[in-house]
Amino acid sequence: MHAQNYQLFAPAAREMAQLIADGKVKAAVEEIGQAQQEIDFGAWQAQVSFGFPQRDGMPPPGTKDAHGRAMVAQLGPDRFLVTGFDASVAFHIPGNLPGLRMQILKAEEGEFEDDGNGREVWKALRLWNGDETDRGLNFRQRPTWVRIQVGRF
Repeated sequence: MHAQNYQLFAPAAREMAQLIADGKVKAAVEEIGQAQQEIDFGAWQAQVSFGFPQRDGMPPPGTKDAHGRAMVAQLGPDRFLVTGFDASVAFHIPGNLPGLRMQILKAEEGEFEDDGNGREVWKALRLWNGDETDRGLNFRQRPTWVRIQVGRF
C-alpha cells in the first residue's frame, strides 16, 4: 500500500508540498465499518465511498481489509485535484445529494512531469466523459490523477 502511494505522489512531490502548506489538501482513509466519508471544502463537499461495486441506492461495500483511500486538493473555488485507491469521489453542494444542482464541467486525467527546469507541470492525458463522471470519480487499483471543474445550476 505504501509503495503505491509513493509511486503516485513522487512525481507531484513539490506541487503537493505547496498545496499542503497552503492548507488545500484533505484526505479520507477507510476505517473498518466506515465505508463512506465526507470531506468539507465549505462551498463544496466531497463524498468518498470505498470499495466496489457501488450500486445505486445501496451503501458502498468497503474493502475487505479497509485499504481504500482518497486525496482531494482544492485548486480554486470550483477546481479540484483528486486521486485515490479503491474509492469513488462524488462532489456536491452542502445540503444536496451528489449530482443535484451541480455537475462536473470538466474532468481531465493527467500526470505530473518535470519540465526540465526542476518544476513539476501538469500534463493532460485525456478527458473523462459523462459516463466516467456521472456517479463519481472512480479510482480502483491503477493510480491516476484527475483535475476537475465543478459548477452549480
